[in-house]
Amino acid sequence: MRLSSIKLLLLCTIFFSSVSFSEAQTNFFEGYHVSASHDTVRGFIENRSTARNFLSCMYKQSPGNNATVLRPADIESFGIGKEMVFEKYTFKDKNGNELTGFFKVLVRGKLTLLTSGKRYFVLTDKKELHEISQQVEEASGAMKENRAGFGALKVLMKDCPKTDEGYLTREYSDTHLKDIFVVYNECVGATKFVSNDIKAKTYVDFGIQLLPSLARMNEGLPMNNSDMSSSKTLAGGAYLSAFLPGSFQKMRVLLELNYYQYTGYGFYHYQNYNTGTNTTTLINNDVFVKYTALQVPLLIRYGNRFFADIGLQNHLNISTTAKWRTETITPGYVTTSYDYPAILPKVLSTGVLIGGGAKFEVGLLPVRVFARYGRSGSNLFSGKPGYQIMSIGLSVQLTKSQK
Repeated sequence: MRLSSIKLLLLCTIFFSSVSFSEAQTNFFEGYHVSASHDTVRGFIENRSTARNFLSCMYKQSPGNNATVLRPADIESFGIGKEMVFEKYTFKDKNGNELTGFFKVLVRGKLTLLTSGKRYFVLTDKKELHEISQQVEEASGAMKENRAGFGALKVLMKDCPKTDEGYLTREYSDTHLKDIFVVYNECVGATKFVSNDIKAKTYVDFGIQLLPSLARMNEGLPMNNSDMSSSKTLAGGAYLSAFLPGSFQKMRVLLELNYYQYTGYGFYHYQNYNTGTNTTTLINNDVFVKYTALQVPLLIRYGNRFFADIGLQNHLNISTTAKWRTETITPGYVTTSYDYPAILPKVLSTGVLIGGGAKFEVGLLPVRVFARYGRSGSNLFSGKPGYQIMSIGLSVQLTKSQK
């Protein structure tokens, strides 16, 4: 197993152990949008990044409804909770290019600070829109700061002694613009609104699962030219499913712990030619393997009613025993020998896992049925997928269903 995979697994384990279990939390918060006819429609708005909200917002009438995409042509503005407001504006640059979208209101007052997520703008009390981003441009082969934004602020804020040229020279940057506008609007007694980011809490769902599986392995060195037979097994364990705020609404991160046993048989043979006696010896080998294993898949699940899984298959064989029967066939005689069971070393390996399934509500408990395939390997297997497992899974989520 690579060191990066181990680090990733440890970090996710620490993460899952540090977050708290909670009831339904999603990226959708109570909010509203204002229609073209200036009617306020209340509901739930997805709390996405400012850049993603610039061209559209996601609206639900209630948490259980499907989301509707609303664009600048559909509505005038929208708000999320009491902390965030987005309003439709059109900015026209000196070349006549137009930029239309939902600008986030960072500070509202006599001078209002807006952002598209990447650029910053000032809206005057005369509804004039000017870009004030701290821009660095290439001029004559060298990078040079464009001071147009600084100059605009110096002129617009000249009626406040606190935001004089010396103050702006020290503070002017994109990261300080919000503070600058708060200072200015408080100075002129016109502060009306200051936005605050809204953050959903990470929550974790917990469940148990059974995985009737078909497992297969190759036997490892030195017999690396044969595959073991498949073995039916009933694997099972538990899982943690985390929703990460700000990520895609239908995306979850899962960490599982599953246990299973494997019993397999493999056969291989080879020939030895003795030049001295001019004879050929045929050697047949049977190998019998039993082992127990833990699998700790770390995966991304996308979807709700129907979902797809992809991720890492981390595999640790806890105990492995193997014994051999060797049959040597030469002209005139056959000999058979048996080797005592050998305990093979523990092997920690990683690979890939893919699958998908569907979710059903059984009473108050979400139940998922899924199919998946996982494979992993290590240096014992000469590049072959040392462990392979195909499973049909049934999981029961023991925490409240998330919408």
